[in-house]
Amino acid sequence: MNTSFHLIKNKQKFQDIRFKNTFIARLEGSHCTTSNDLYKELKKAFELPDYFGKNLDALYDCLMDLEWIPKDHVVLIIDHFDLLLSQELNDPELLEDFLITLDDVCKSWALLESDEFTPKTMKIYIPVSEKSQELLENNDIEFEII
Repeated sequence: MNTSFHLIKNKQKFQDIRFKNTFIARLEGSHCTTSNDLYKELKKAFELPDYFGKNLDALYDCLMDLEWIPKDHVVLIIDHFDLLLSQELNDPELLEDFLITLDDVCKSWALLESDEFTPKTMKIYIPVSEKSQELLENNDIEFEII
């Protein structure tokens, strides 16, 4: 299985990647310091429908659909990852749960592939840091460093 999570160490190497037939969603971690902010920014970044329920179950459901995105590939780039959910006091495990949800979406899309149906692929790009690497490792999320 191809790795879905990529930690960006070499910015030039990342900038050299050419995304073809790809929908690119971008999250700015400094704009997503609370759960409210995160869900608002996710709704914008992925053009989620109005019925999006602003929780991780609803996020999973919407990301498993994405019928409104005509591209075959989806990329999520998270800038300033270390600031993501940094002010979230109500749910200290939300960041881990968010990453696990993204990982579940990537794995689920890969399992849906068949002769009749070609699902989207999703890749997540995050700046490498001690925090990002530790969170992925502690939650058994496979990743590669580029």
